[in-house]
Amino acid sequence: KLLLEIVTDGRVTVVGDDDQCIYEFRGASPGNFDTFSKHFSTNAEDPVIPTVREAVLEENYRSTGNILNVGAAFLEGCSRKRGHKTLRPTKESGEKVELWSCPLAEDQAWRIAEAIKKRHDEQGVSWGQVACLFRCFHMGPQEPLHYALQRQLAKLKVPCRVVGGKSLLAGPEVSDVIAYLSLSLTGTPDRMNDDAFSRVLNKPPRRIGKKMLELIKAHRSVVVQEEKR
Repeated sequence: KLLLEIVTDGRVTVVGDDDQCIYEFRGASPGNFDTFSKHFSTNAEDPVIPTVREAVLEENYRSTGNILNVGAAFLEGCSRKRGHKTLRPTKESGEKVELWSCPLAEDQAWRIAEAIKKRHDEQGVSWGQVACLFRCFHMGPQEPLHYALQRQLAKLKVPCRVVGGKSLLAGPEVSDVIAYLSLSLTGTPDRMNDDAFSRVLNKPPRRIGKKMLELIKAHRSVVVQEEKR
């Protein structure tokens, strides 16, 4: 409707992919292409000349031939109406695609971690040559999707680095444990870690407010001064 108000005389170009609908929450839908064609398909001056011209970009520069073949077979099985499109790879066929059945996130994470370690141990693939891509990091109230994979990689002692998200070790519960360990190792008043102490003072909740915290720190300073005498 907005385009109909704007484009009264002139040209407009619309770009999209009818096989990707990850932005449906913003109103994206494959049906938008059909709606666009219907609204702009009539040429009042010359009905023979099409007013909507379609240019399908079929060359794929990202994926190997085998990956595109699997994707095409999957999309052909979809019930919704699709435009005719056959992606042509610019790369070689590549390795065969493996199909795994993983009912749970932890099962999937274990299969991935195990496959990475196997390639490293048996084929000499370096850790830096392996990457796991995530379309998104969060799915509703659940924990980040990559946390399960990080746990399994840690069990197999496979090093990893998270790009674009937080590492599992950056979670608040990990920082709390480190703070408790720091206090247990340097728990004497003169060597106590103030930051660690403040972090875990109310974890678990002990109903200690800001004023009480100031009194505790003041008492600690007195104790330290007396021990130095």
